[in-house]
Amino acid sequence: MGIFGKLLIVLLLFLFTSGTVWAKSTSPSATTKNPFEQIREKLLERREQVQDKRQETRNKIQTKRDEAKVRICEAKEKVLTNRTTSLTRVVTTIEEKFTNIVEGVKAFYTEKGLTVENYDELLADIDVKKAAADAALASATANAEAFTCDSDDPKGQLTQFRQDMQAVKKALNDYKQSIRNLIVAVKTASSANGEEANE
Repeated sequence: MGIFGKLLIVLLLFLFTSGTVWAKSTSPSATTKNPFEQIREKLLERREQVQDKRQETRNKIQTKRDEAKVRICEAKEKVLTNRTTSLTRVVTTIEEKFTNIVEGVKAFYTEKGLTVENYDELLADIDVKKAAADAALASATANAEAFTCDSDDPKGQLTQFRQDMQAVKKALNDYKQSIRNLIVAVKTASSANGEEANE
């Protein structure tokens, strides 16, 4: 037996004796736990800590999102208020201009002594279209004033306001078209009256 053989025997004896000592020291008793169970408990504890940390992070993120949504909604509410004020001012200005145009056409019609068959109908149409524009503006203003971030559907309210603004624009265009119809009728009568005067 050479050096390697003796070394092998010493090594085997060391492993055998140390394994026996380890087996004795790790045997279950009332005071110590199995190291595998200790590791398992530590892993379970760590898993719970990680899950708690994840939930805490999720809650923070959700809170920040909610705060951001509120800030965005409040900014939109301010913009909506400004747009409503601006819309009211613009519509009032346009209606004043339209009224001045209609009054000028009426004065021209009376001054020249013109005759248009459907003159009263054209004036009535203008009044109806003006009332429709006023009603559309009142509806848009009321819906804008009813907007709050606390409502069930603020996004739907914003959509409704956009639709109301489109309705106001359409009503103003209809109003403008009825004034054009009056102008065309009076101008046609004036041209016909001028041709008769030239004959």
